[in-house]
Amino acid sequence: MWTWYGDLAAARGGSGFGPNPIGYRDIADWARLNGLKPAHFEIECLLAIEAAYFEVRAQLQKEKPPRDRSPR
Repeated sequence: MWTWYGDLAAARGGSGFGPNPIGYRDIADWARLNGLKPAHFEIECLLAIEAAYFEVRAQLQKEKPPRDRSPR
């Protein structure tokens, strides 16, 4: 599961606001391209890992000191 998640995360898109979450469509496309047919529980595991990633990311953002936006 961890290797699959790494593959998906490496191909993740993003915006100026950070990474886009991996969704069902991303998993379906990735699985089709790799000739895989993940079971329902495997898809749910990938989505659970993704949810944990965003929870940790949000926590780290809260702990990060604010950036100095004053002109230099």
